Amino acid sequence: MKSDKTLPPSVIRDLNGTIEREKAAMGYFITLYSMPNLIKESRKYGLYENKQFGHTYPKIQVVSIQDILEGKRMDLPISLEVLKKAEGKNMSKQLELLSYCLINKCYREGIEIVKRFLIKNVTEAW
Repeated sequence: MKSDKTLPPSVIRDLNGTIEREKAAMGYFITLYSMPNLIKESRKYGLYENKQFGHTYPKIQVVSIQDILEGKRMDLPISLEVLKKAEGKNMSKQLELLSYCLINKCYREGIEIVKRFLIKNVTEAW
């Protein structure tokens, strides 16, 4: 998560490096302000295909806090594949709550859960 008004495209390249190093399927970059240059850079890294449901998602998604407050939902591949991997990292309770809110379209509650989840887990990873 970044709060600067402008950021260089290198932050997306760094996130991609982290995704590859951690063998993650996808990554989310949350900014305080909308940054079209980062969205453009993120598209260079392709798509993630959820084989279970046949859906594709951008490998890196850039979302601003303004987008979240306006009700834009992060394009999350909620599936058994993702949940099994997360449970191995002892995060099943957070994901259970997140899944419940997203599935039931509890936008405000879901946003708060996503924020707490990201603050806790992203900070620990960095």
